[in-house]
Amino acid sequence: MSQAKTLTKETEEKLNHFFNYLKYFSDKCTTLSSISHLHYGGRYGLCDFFNWCAQDLNKMDEKVVDYIKQRNGQVNLIDLIASKFDVETEKKVDLHSLTPYELVDYLHKEDTRYNDLLNDFIRFADKQKDEELKQFFASYKDELTNWNKKIDDSLITIRKSTTSSKLTEDDLHNVFQNQFDKIRNFREI
Repeated sequence: MSQAKTLTKETEEKLNHFFNYLKYFSDKCTTLSSISHLHYGGRYGLCDFFNWCAQDLNKMDEKVVDYIKQRNGQVNLIDLIASKFDVETEKKVDLHSLTPYELVDYLHKEDTRYNDLLNDFIRFADKQKDEELKQFFASYKDELTNWNKKIDDSLITIRKSTTSSKLTEDDLHNVFQNQFDKIRNFREI
């Protein structure tokens, strides 16, 4: 690998925005885990799944920190509030009123914001003519795209199971748990 190009102030700000967004997203997963525990206890495996998502995002965040440091930049943690990331849905959704499927879908919809953010960062890197930075952001984008393609079928299965009158609570728990196991396995591949 060639010597890493030193960060400009603007590039460092973008990377820190990304770092803080991943922290925010991880915190959202932790919140969803707490809400799931409050309303559903250990049913459906929601708490474990949301905690796993938070840990996965923290691993991605560690890579951002390493990259910032590799390029001789400073890591700056900000207050993690929705307004910092233009997340309007925070004001409109009562998370406590969501069904188990809706909680999972809510998290999946945050991927749209994450995807938009990555697209903005890739365009920024392109304007800066910083190919290394562009590849760094593109690696996250590729990972997200592959992830979403793989979990869409799992989300359809979960949604369909929640509308079936033939399934018992135990059956629903097993459907959710099996789909969450599949989703976790996608990340291991």
